[in-house]
Amino acid sequence: MNTLSEGSNYLRLTDSVWESMVDQLNQGVLVVDDKLRVLFWNRFLEQSSSMKRGQVLGRELSALFPEIPTNWLKRKIANVFCLGSYSFASWRQRPYVFPFPSPRPLTGDCQYMRQDVTFFPLFDAEKDVMAVSITLTDRTEECLREEELQRLNNALSRSNEELDKFASLASHDLKAPLRTIDSFAGILESEYSHLLDPEGRLYFQHLQAGARRMQTMIDGILSLSRVQTKVLEPTDVDLNEVCQNVLLDLSETVQESGGRIIFDDMPTVVGELSLLRQLLMNLVGNGLKYRSAERAPEVSVRAFQDQTSWTVEVEDNGIGIESRFHQKIFGLFERLHSVEEFSGTGIGLALCLKIVERHQGQLWVESEPGEGSIFSFRIPRG
Repeated sequence: MNTLSEGSNYLRLTDSVWESMVDQLNQGVLVVDDKLRVLFWNRFLEQSSSMKRGQVLGRELSALFPEIPTNWLKRKIANVFCLGSYSFASWRQRPYVFPFPSPRPLTGDCQYMRQDVTFFPLFDAEKDVMAVSITLTDRTEECLREEELQRLNNALSRSNEELDKFASLASHDLKAPLRTIDSFAGILESEYSHLLDPEGRLYFQHLQAGARRMQTMIDGILSLSRVQTKVLEPTDVDLNEVCQNVLLDLSETVQESGGRIIFDDMPTVVGELSLLRQLLMNLVGNGLKYRSAERAPEVSVRAFQDQTSWTVEVEDNGIGIESRFHQKIFGLFERLHSVEEFSGTGIGLALCLKIVERHQGQLWVESEPGEGSIFSFRIPRG
């Protein structure tokens, strides 16, 4: 059979529809026979290669583009003719070496080109493969964007590592003199307290308390920094198990306050185990801490889902929060009460917010003074 003439005759029968459709594509499309002779060359290739259809029809690809790995291409074409199924390949080459025309102009910054090449069998009336359509899809810009994104991610990772190291060193350097102050203040108080009046001893107590509070704040800032820079390793997290650990850790506080913690049946979510545990620990712990003097504290934890996310609510019967402070409390070092009223550094809720944000979620509070609070966070289902 004369593949070139019969193949051309068959294609002419369908040109009115097929060519019109293929010429509208933003992709290179050509058709070859089993000898790699060009039977069709679409308008996109005419524009990108500056070779008109009449110039290439009937000519072999190896003659048009000497850079083509001919043996590889012949094997691909032969397999399609033999199996009657499509085949795919992806090319990544240096500029001006890539065998097929690029649909975009190359620049000096472009170090390579990338094209996806798909081979489709074309069948005749007897359902025999009579030609192969080759579709060329340029992926160069996509690859460049991926590499740029990877470069930025690597730079961010290096920056986070440096920030983490800096925070650790700064934490150590800042806490060292505070430990010295606390230690010597304790020695002075124990060795010379008999020489001081009650007011003098009170001053030493304030000195020690201030040093310890500052150490706690530094630890909190370090924790916040680590949450911001930590590389997340999401896994399936059973919140029932997390809640049991939180209950165990807070058991002494529950016993001292005469309160209780109630957990509903909790879901398994996708997230960073250590961060979600810290999140629930802080929210439940706050529910116990900011309790009303008129009743024993009670904290309830429950969860519900919609089509895209899980929402977890932590409700307490504590002192509540005025609506004008509902946003403020999530700021760093924001406190609504004095240290004498409630201990703390003003970092806990800021840390909670950052943990939820690292999980692409939202955190908010609903509360009225004297009516308790409901802290809710929503995270994707994964």
